[in-house]
Amino acid sequence: MASRSPVVWHKSLRRLPLFNFSSVLDRVRLKETPKKVYKIFLEGFVHDLYTAFIDVLNICLNFCPDCGSPVVGQKKSYTGSMATYVLHCHNGCTVRWNSQPKVDREPLGNILIAAAILFTGLTFKRMSDWAAALKLKFISQTSIQKSILWPVVGEAWREQKRAIREMKARRGAIMLGGDVRCDSPGHNALYGTYTLMDIRPNAPNIIVSMELLHSSEVKNSHHLEPEGLRRCLQDVIAKKVKIGTLATDQHLIVGKMMREDFPKIDHQLDAWHCSKNLTKKLTAKAKTKGCEALMQWIRAISNHLWYSASTCKKKTLSYSSK
Repeated sequence: MASRSPVVWHKSLRRLPLFNFSSVLDRVRLKETPKKVYKIFLEGFVHDLYTAFIDVLNICLNFCPDCGSPVVGQKKSYTGSMATYVLHCHNGCTVRWNSQPKVDREPLGNILIAAAILFTGLTFKRMSDWAAALKLKFISQTSIQKSILWPVVGEAWREQKRAIREMKARRGAIMLGGDVRCDSPGHNALYGTYTLMDIRPNAPNIIVSMELLHSSEVKNSHHLEPEGLRRCLQDVIAKKVKIGTLATDQHLIVGKMMREDFPKIDHQLDAWHCSKNLTKKLTAKAKTKGCEALMQWIRAISNHLWYSASTCKKKTLSYSSK
């Protein structure tokens, strides 16, 4: 059992994508960012959507939407998931009809597809294959990345940076939670992204710093986490933001680095990782001969660990006594 009282921090750190924000997103210029698109990403979309077959659309568009006379000619094209019809009617009208509304000249359906892929954690390849199996018109990967996702994520990153500047102006010490995400599990990772998030109670979960590392920059992939944390801390310190408490997992190299290189920062352990590691060890022990009765107590022990961590008020003696 660790001697420090664990701190519970935001689990969304474990779902962050591998984006090199600091080097790429700063180059996405503000004039390229569709503000309305960003608003849609933040507020969501409340209307229901339906799938329409092309034959049904052709029947609906046999008459002019303006005057009601028969259509004598039509030309259709596609922009991702949006169908566009140019209709010529018997009375001489020329009407352009889109199957979707547009936001800053971008079809709204394409925006929502990009948002759905990003927020659900699915890959473009899987969604594209799904659409191809249905013969459903779909947006291209280039359009999703260049026209929609990167400008919107860039705007979100700029908002985070503005929040960091406001945090600096308040001059108070902040509480950070940190974790790494690698491109593959185990000890063969090629890339790793370390993220520091502000986890103070009742404070917005601001991403204070992020660092993307390649395994060639460190001794081996096991050192991606401590080196990523080191760079993030140096970045935060360079911004003159005071760090009061840092919560991480139980990585041994991280603990040693914090004691030797950052002794002024109160290093705490994440309760989620503590509970996970304890449960793993108890489960392995319960599978040995003569310890089978331990299995039924594992959940209660894990819950008690969480209770002790959440009620000790950062006091080691109080945590140990519980």
